[in-house]
Amino acid sequence: MNPRAVLLQRDSAPLKHRNFQLFVGGQLVSLIGTWIQNAAQLWLVYRLTNSAALLGIFWFANQIPMLVLSSVGGYVGDRYSRHRGVIATQAVSMLLAFLLSVLTLNHLIHDRRGAWVVIVIGFCRES
Repeated sequence: MNPRAVLLQRDSAPLKHRNFQLFVGGQLVSLIGTWIQNAAQLWLVYRLTNSAALLGIFWFANQIPMLVLSSVGGYVGDRYSRHRGVIATQAVSMLLAFLLSVLTLNHLIHDRRGAWVVIVIGFCRES
């Protein structure tokens, strides 16, 4: 047998398991959604303010929870059910995305103050 074919078979062995397929598919959808939401939030902040400084504040607000809360998240992940934790964090992220979409589509976010709402939602989503 071709050595390359053996390598490909060996490397794709985890994808033969249904649970791993579901995990990979879920992660793919979640990460792509997160990337799209980040791009849309950046675009919205810039469109409302035309300010590069507020884009930097938005990115800072998105990254600071990871820096500050990562050790707390590790503790919680070790002590409690990871399955429930993933479901809870994904549900909260989804609710915040829906909140942002409702506020935006109803034109309740339309000026510089609205940009701060986007920044706060981004901060909460990453917390």
